[in-house]
Amino acid sequence: MNDDDDAAREDEVDANPVEDESGVFATLKLDGARFNGGRLPIDALVELQRYRELILEAAKLAWREANPGEEVPADFSSEFDLAVTEIEDGSAVPVMEKTRSAYDSFYDAGRLDVEALFADIVNRNFGVILNDSGQESAAYQESPSVGGDQDGDATPPDEVGPGDEADAESEDEEETTRQSKQRLLSSLASLDAFRDFGSSLREEDSLLLSGTETHEEVCITSETAPRVFRPIFERLALELVETEEEAPERRKYTSTVAGRLIAVNAEARNFKIKTLLFGQVHGRYKEAERLEDLKKVLESNAQAPLIRVTGRMSWLGDHLRQILNVDEVELLEIETEPWSRRIVELASLAKNWHPELGKSPLISFVAIDAAREVLRATQESEISPGIYPGEDGGVIVEWGSPQRVVTLEISPELDFFLFHLDVVSGEAIEFDPEDLSEVIERVGEALS
Repeated sequence: MNDDDDAAREDEVDANPVEDESGVFATLKLDGARFNGGRLPIDALVELQRYRELILEAAKLAWREANPGEEVPADFSSEFDLAVTEIEDGSAVPVMEKTRSAYDSFYDAGRLDVEALFADIVNRNFGVILNDSGQESAAYQESPSVGGDQDGDATPPDEVGPGDEADAESEDEEETTRQSKQRLLSSLASLDAFRDFGSSLREEDSLLLSGTETHEEVCITSETAPRVFRPIFERLALELVETEEEAPERRKYTSTVAGRLIAVNAEARNFKIKTLLFGQVHGRYKEAERLEDLKKVLESNAQAPLIRVTGRMSWLGDHLRQILNVDEVELLEIETEPWSRRIVELASLAKNWHPELGKSPLISFVAIDAAREVLRATQESEISPGIYPGEDGGVIVEWGSPQRVVTLEISPELDFFLFHLDVVSGEAIEFDPEDLSEVIERVGEALS
C-alpha cells in the first residue's frame, strides 16, 4: 500500500459520519403465545398496515386544518415511508422507523391524535352514544367529568360569579376540542382500516399502544373491533345515507337580542340575561359605561324591565351561545297592561324580520314608548287596537270597527301620520300631527 492510499484512509476515518436519515416513529407490542420470542406471524402484519393507514388519514386532516382551502400535497402519502426495522424480544415488539420528511410534524400529530382518540373510545367506551331519538350515533362524547354539570353552568341562576368569564372561555375551548375530535372520528370511522383494526387478533392475543403525555396505554383485543370499531363504522355509514345535514356552523358577529337582565358582576364585568328567544345566556362587557347602563335596568321601578343588547355574539347555527361584548343597551320599561305582551314581541324582533324586505330595521324603542302613551290615553275606547311593526322600524296602531278605521303611524324619529276613515259616509281625513299631545287629541276625537 503506497502513501496515497494511507492518506485516503486517514481522510476516510476523520470524515464526519453520514447522518442517519431514519428515526423511530412508533413501537407496538403484540402479546400472546404465538408472538413469544419476537415471532411475528404473517397474518398479524395487516394490523401494522391498518395502523399506518389510520395515522396517515389523521395526518392529512391535521394538514388540511393548518392549510384551509388547499389540496394535500401529491407526495404527502409517499413521504410517509414507514417500515419495520426491528422486532424486539418480549412477545413481538415491532419497531417502526420512517425516513425524514418535510411533513414530519403532521405525521407525528396524526399518530398522537389517533392513539389519544383510541384511548377515549376503547378505554372509556366512548364513540357510540345515543342521539335525541334514542338511536345509536357515531358522535364523539367527552368525559362526563369534564366541564362541570350537564348544563355547563355551575353558578346559581340568581347570581354571577367572578369565574363565569373563565368558565365561558373554558367551555369555548372544550367545544373546540370536542369538534376537532369529532372531525377526526368521522374521518377515521369511514375507513375499513378503522372497522377491522385488531380483527386479526385471536382470543388470547392483544395489541398494546404505549401511553404518552397525551393519553394512557391502549389495549386492543379480539373483542375490540366487534364491540367498538364496527358499531361506530356501521352507524356512521347509516347516518351518511339517512341525512346530508351538516353540523351547525359556529360564527361570531354583531347582533341584537332582547331579554330580561338577571344579574350583573361589576368586578368580573359580566352578566346574565334571560333572552326571550334563546333562554339564559352569559354576557360580557369591556367598557365601564356599559355597567351604568346595566345598573339602570336593575334599579328600574318598572315591572319586568326589558332590555335590548347590541354587540358581538357567539352563535352555533341559529342558537345564541354567548354575548362576547356589549356595544349598546336599550331599556324598555314594561308595565302590566293589556298591550304589554304585544309590545314585548315588537321589541324582540331581530333585524331583517320582514320576510319580503331585503332589510328591515329593529323596532325603535322611542316609537314603542310613543305608541304606549297613545294607548294609555285612549284605553277607555270600546275599540280594541291592533299594534304592528313598521317597515321603517316604527310602530303602527290601528283601531277598526264597522263604523270607522283609525290608523296611526309613528316613525323611529317620532314623525306622526294619522288616517281616519268614516266607513258609513266614506269620508277619509289625513293628519300630520306635530307632537305627541296633538296625536293623543286627534286620536281621541276620531274614536269618540
